[in-house]
Amino acid sequence: MGLSPLRVTKMIRETRTYQCTRCGSTNIVKNGKTRYGSQKFHCKNCGAYRVLQPKVRYTQEQKELILSDGTTLFVRD
Repeated sequence: MGLSPLRVTKMIRETRTYQCTRCGSTNIVKNGKTRYGSQKFHCKNCGAYRVLQPKVRYTQEQKELILSDGTTLFVRD
């Protein structure tokens, strides 16, 4: 029986630095997740609680269509 050569696998580690969208500080910590699974952060400098990378759910066209259709629903005679 022969021995197989030892494989050395190097892992690449990516470091991301996030900034507060309110004050621009990098002094932020993770603070749970939203019910949709987005990571929430808390800024230690200004006290803001934010999702730094919100998911875009609707295009601008879709928003305009929804808003234009929705206004007719709330018109009272």
